[in-house]
Amino acid sequence: MIYEVDGQRFDDIDDVLDYCIEDDYHEDDDGAFKDWVNNEYSGVSINGEYYEAYDIVEALNSYDLDNLREQYCDEMNDSDKGEARWALEHASDGDYVYVQSYTVHVYNDNSGDYDGDEELENLRERLSQDNVAKIEKEKEEKKNENDIMNILQVIK
Repeated sequence: MIYEVDGQRFDDIDDVLDYCIEDDYHEDDDGAFKDWVNNEYSGVSINGEYYEAYDIVEALNSYDLDNLREQYCDEMNDSDKGEARWALEHASDGDYVYVQSYTVHVYNDNSGDYDGDEELENLRERLSQDNVAKIEKEKEEKKNENDIMNILQVIK
């Protein structure tokens, strides 16, 4: 399969994922990030009031909040990568797969290895075959010429 993104073509899913998955894609997901922190860490009840984990960390330590945001982005990117890999592996010819902010067009290309190595090897093989055929033809012409010369010598 060939995977086309922004006019670039890839023949390997890992290359597509490296191109499409952006480290900072989820940085602005403030609501989802807040929910993630609150799901990962428990809040506290003090004197009948409940304080969520996000609110505590936000109020006390912006450095820890930045570290949590980085963890959140890594986790979300890993999740995006896993979902995209599955979708690309199961895509059919002509499908479109959405990977973060990119659209990947998937299609069959029977020409083989897209980086050109296979095409180059085919060209070398054809040239080699052409050279062998040329040498064989020259040998045949030389043999015919010698046969004609031998006949002419016998006639003299």
